Amino acid sequence: MKENLSIRTIQYEEKTITYRLERKAVKNVNLHIYANETIYVSAPAGVPSQDIDTFLYSKGKFILRALEKYRQKNVQKPPLCYTSGESVPVLGKDKILVVKQSPAAGCDDDDSHVYLFPLNVDDFHEKEWLFHKYLAHVGIKILPAVIDRIFPLVAAYGVTMPQFRIRYMKSRWGSCIPAKKSITLNALLMEAPESCIEYILLHELCHLIHANHSARFHALVTKLMPDWKERKALLETIVINR
Repeated sequence: MKENLSIRTIQYEEKTITYRLERKAVKNVNLHIYANETIYVSAPAGVPSQDIDTFLYSKGKFILRALEKYRQKNVQKPPLCYTSGESVPVLGKDKILVVKQSPAAGCDDDDSHVYLFPLNVDDFHEKEWLFHKYLAHVGIKILPAVIDRIFPLVAAYGVTMPQFRIRYMKSRWGSCIPAKKSITLNALLMEAPESCIEYILLHELCHLIHANHSARFHALVTKLMPDWKERKALLETIVINR
């Protein structure tokens, strides 16, 4: 474990609360509770650990309530069946799925719904494919603005604009082929908030400077996006039941 990272515990009402503490260049003690039931705290180097424990204790009731809420949600959330009425995440917000059989397969949405139009309403794989296609369409819409925000961060290092693709991938959020100046983003990223998409985009762009995951690579990502670990932790709370 890195020297600036530690695992600490406190006792609150006969409950043990375990949290990850990271010392970093922040002004205050910051508490984050993620949907995977991880408790993360960032704090300035000069704040005594005992003071941080006291701060966590003062938030004990809030922490336990948040953990229980996430625990119930995680237990109760079933895998997607792609049937009408299910809730699906789109850019970090839930929308209601509407599935209607159609002679022409397609997908659409509005502010609160995602519409799937399969040829066969009972074909799980067709509905799954349509939902992935829908997420890819979402990515095509928002990616130009995300690139406009993030690409200037690496342009100063002599990086030229690569080609971008969005497609469904089983095991990666993104990939980069430096020799071809090509970056691919997973369509499932579009379930996450844009802050998470920004992180993955920057991660892959930094591979155009450092092709591996060396210390220099991580130092560059940290320099360009100091809160990338928080964004990564948030992204990791997204449960992909596909």
